[in-house]
Amino acid sequence: MSSTNRNIELATEIAAYVKRKGGTPTAAARELDIKYTPSIRNSLKELEPDIDRYRYAFQRIGEWMTLPTDFIGDRNKQRITCMCCNCGAIKEVSLLNLISKRSLSCKTCALKNRSNITVIADDGELFNSIRSFVRSLGKDTSYQSIRHILQSDGSITINSKTYALQS
Repeated sequence: MSSTNRNIELATEIAAYVKRKGGTPTAAARELDIKYTPSIRNSLKELEPDIDRYRYAFQRIGEWMTLPTDFIGDRNKQRITCMCCNCGAIKEVSLLNLISKRSLSCKTCALKNRSNITVIADDGELFNSIRSFVRSLGKDTSYQSIRHILQSDGSITINSKTYALQS
C-alpha cells in the first residue's frame, strides 16, 4: 500500500472519529494512536474541508448538547449551536457562556426549573419574589442593591422592619 493511500486511510479514520465524537483531529489522532503528520493533515483537509465544525460538537454542558457549528476562529465571538436536552429547543449559545457554565439550558427550561425565592417579613408578610418585594416598597430604582444585600446577607432591615430570603 502506498504512503498516499495509507495517509488517506488514516485521515478517513480520524474524520470518522471526529464526526462521531466531536473534538479536534489532533485529539482524535492521539486517541486513535495515530501519528498526526503534515501529510495526514493535508489528506484530511482535502477529504473533509469543514472538519473544524466538529471542534465543540457532542459535549454535554448542563442540559445543553453541543452540535456541529461553523468555526469562526475567535473564541470571544464564537456561538455554538446547542440543543436543550429537556425540551429539544435548538439555540445559538455563546461559547464563553458554555465554558463558564453561565448557560446550562434554554431560558424556558431555566425559568421552569429555578427555585422560587420568596421574601418574608418579620411580621409574616410574604412576597413571591425579590422584585415584588422591592415594588411593594416603591423602591424600583434600588432593586439591584436590595437584591444584592438580600442575597449576600440573607436579610435586610428597612424602616425598622426586617425582611429575609426564604427558599
